Amino acid sequence: MLTELKQLAIVTKQGEADEQFEAAKNYARSIGINNNKTQAFGLFLKAALQGHVEAAHHIGLCYNNGDGIEVNAEKAFEWFLKAAEQGFAESQNCVGVCYLKGIGTAENIPTALQWFIKAADAGILLSHYNKGLCYINDQNYQLAFESFQLVANQGYPDAQDMLAECYYNGYGTPQDTQQAFQLWSHAAIWSNHKESQYKLAEFCYSQNGLLYNPQQAFNLWLQSAIQGFKPSQYKVAECYNKGIGTTLNENQANFWTTKYYS
Repeated sequence: MLTELKQLAIVTKQGEADEQFEAAKNYARSIGINNNKTQAFGLFLKAALQGHVEAAHHIGLCYNNGDGIEVNAEKAFEWFLKAAEQGFAESQNCVGVCYLKGIGTAENIPTALQWFIKAADAGILLSHYNKGLCYINDQNYQLAFESFQLVANQGYPDAQDMLAECYYNGYGTPQDTQQAFQLWSHAAIWSNHKESQYKLAEFCYSQNGLLYNPQQAFNLWLQSAIQGFKPSQYKVAECYNKGIGTTLNENQANFWTTKYYS
């Protein structure tokens, strides 16, 4: 009888946690007067403290993004780790990112890779891309190329950008600048990918590129600069200062120089 009561208490507790989690999601998703991220955070926390693993992941997201609570990278990492250790794949990827970039914990790329492998094996596509970043760091170019290719084929622009890097530099594959150009073009044009726009502009401006076009290079740098990419802001300032691909414009040169250094 005592065992049955304990089991009933566990089921009831889990039911409460599920209800709190669903209520928290409703608060977080609502628009306007019903939107209350502070209330959502409180309910996520209640559910997480009762062992709701997905709620623990959401607490990590709240601390990471400043939703309903002040940004706290260390707390975000702690909650991601709690959920990751219970097998929640999205948190495993987040823990890997924290170790990869040193967010909320010390940078540890070998440990990051182990978490990315767990998440990738559980079906998180982005983790294959993150594995590639770890492999690039370790100069394991063949595995990096394979990881980026897997994700790039699914249309992920960051992976297309890094796969282009592999083709351009001959990392894990024979060097193929034309394939690199095509991948950067796809990510830059179709996904408005700021890093790819910068690299494609460099390609267009290079005398050795498939297509020497200073005007196109300037336009690509400008698109990237508008998105806040610092190297492109520097290039745009240089273009206005020297009349590369556009007319000389001292005011615009000064504007983008200020942007770059801000």
